[in-house]
Amino acid sequence: MPGLSRGRFAVMLTVAAIGGMLTSGALVWQSSAAVFKDTATNGSNRWTAGNVAITSETTSLLFNITGLKPGDSGSKCIVVTYNGNIGASVKLYASASSGTFRQYLNLTVGLGSVGNYASCGAFAVQSTAYPTDSNVTLEYFCINRNSYANGVGSWTPSAAGQTKVYRFTYDVDPATPDSAQSSTAGVTFTWATQNT
Repeated sequence: MPGLSRGRFAVMLTVAAIGGMLTSGALVWQSSAAVFKDTATNGSNRWTAGNVAITSETTSLLFNITGLKPGDSGSKCIVVTYNGNIGASVKLYASASSGTFRQYLNLTVGLGSVGNYASCGAFAVQSTAYPTDSNVTLEYFCINRNSYANGVGSWTPSAAGQTKVYRFTYDVDPATPDSAQSSTAGVTFTWATQNT
């Protein structure tokens, strides 16, 4: 530039650059120091799994009967309680069975709200769990109702403390042959529940 030595010009450029940087920094600092701020939070979120649980009134045998003959019959009730905290479906099935006499025993399982292990009392059938078709024998139940997948019953509790009374009724086929004398039948009844 005319009238300026190279040295003075370089000094002026350096001073101008430093001044520009200082001015820019001051503007950035003023800009960041002048903003409004705010935040919002939403609690301490968490998730807890539900549970399904079921108990029967007693583990004592419903039936332990000897000396049966054609035409004999009997009933016994038991209360089942749901203890889970989510909706579920309860099924009844045979988890173990044995003996040839089961082919001569007819079985009916009804669901109601009155009765217990000590007495069925004024039990009234609200729904029938078994039989669901023309097959009524204990043998059919043991062979074909042996898991939750093919279990019987239509009880769907939704909260802990809900109960259902199951009444088991048997009768010995009047046409039971002489060859069935002294034969036996055994079964373990199991209730299982899964969430719906």
